[in-house]
Amino acid sequence: MPRVTVLTPAYFPAFRCKCGECRSVCCRGWRITISAAEYFRALGQDCSEALRRRMDTAFCRGDAPSEEEFAYIAPTADGNCALLDPDGFCALHRECGEAAQPAVCRLYPRSVKPGAVTEACCSGSCEKTVEMLMDAPFPLPFLETELTTRSPLPSSPTADPETQRVMREAIACWQEDADARGGFARLAAYLRLPTPDPPSPEAFLQAAYRLVSVFGARSVTLCDLSDEALAAVGMEEGVGADSAARYAEAEARFLRALPRAPEYFSNLLANHMFYERFPRASEGVSDAEALAGLEAVRCLLCFFCVTLHDPARARDRFADVAAAVLRYVEHTDFYANVSRLTAQKNGPGTGIFRASVAKRGQL
Repeated sequence: MPRVTVLTPAYFPAFRCKCGECRSVCCRGWRITISAAEYFRALGQDCSEALRRRMDTAFCRGDAPSEEEFAYIAPTADGNCALLDPDGFCALHRECGEAAQPAVCRLYPRSVKPGAVTEACCSGSCEKTVEMLMDAPFPLPFLETELTTRSPLPSSPTADPETQRVMREAIACWQEDADARGGFARLAAYLRLPTPDPPSPEAFLQAAYRLVSVFGARSVTLCDLSDEALAAVGMEEGVGADSAARYAEAEARFLRALPRAPEYFSNLLANHMFYERFPRASEGVSDAEALAGLEAVRCLLCFFCVTLHDPARARDRFADVAAAVLRYVEHTDFYANVSRLTAQKNGPGTGIFRASVAKRGQL
């Protein structure tokens, strides 16, 4: 098998799927599409009659099948993949081996992107990735290493050397310390943008409310959490009179339980920037819009993780909630959507999510 040199966060070579130990399986709520080759290879497997019956009902041809998206795996009534066993293992993998699975199932949450230097990382939408980022040192190390590949690398999207250079320098700016205010100020200076003013707690919550209201209902994972998060600080109908005080109390409890939380958030965002190739996170999005989008990502992460904190299972809850947020952010056109939301309120190019930059000493 060929070996390739990749630039990657240091945790990547050690990543292993949790399989049956995963609290939130990655195939719940997703429309898993497969290519024509994968479809016929799966149905041609030498397997038990029980698995054959499951596959016959699980694999459905698309309305407009193509070579790359020929069919999809129909979910069950509870939203899970039809091939998911009760213990969290994939029945196809269990009986026929990893090679029988569709590529998306074999690779997720891994992302390998070609460029002047091939990049490899894992999406923060996976709880195992979040757990590894929590255990990683701060700042998150990046390194060049050799990895063995089992299949040809993807041919696109390819990044030019300049895009990769800007991304690496932006991440280095962000990682100088774990203070969010300083990090966004440094990014603004690097991108030659106006330095954002520190917001009031009320402005942060106004931004959080708008983000949750607009995007929370669009995500299978976030919609289950949005009502609970808003109710925790009295924001069911908007930012209430005591919402800032209630959020400050929740934040204090959160930091007592997870004193390294600022470093967790910093590592999560450094990994996210690498995954998205920040500031080229979305086609047609300017640097100013990318910075506002990154602020929106952090706003959502902080708001959900603080308001949904559970002291009895602080680390697990943090990983579950952060992964739920990034599941929506990293698998949709989030930056372009934030840009459109910004333009609807304040006109093109205006950053209404400057409120996600917390004051020094706060998250």
